[in-house]
Amino acid sequence: MSEWQPIETAPKDGRKNLLLFQQSAETGEKLFVGRWGAEWGGWLSIPGAYAKRPTHWQPLPAPPQNTTRG
Repeated sequence: MSEWQPIETAPKDGRKNLLLFQQSAETGEKLFVGRWGAEWGGWLSIPGAYAKRPTHWQPLPAPPQNTTRG
């Protein structure tokens, strides 16, 4: 996987990314898949709920090559 990058460098072209934000000192960090929502002017988690302000991002990993079930 890629290294975490500051959210200011995240793409805002609708592409999905892995996003990280700090909930609180007690609950720790939370990860979610999300994208920049131009219609909201903020980050959206997938499938489309408004997300709190993430602090870091990284591209989603590639899916597994073998998706057949045995």
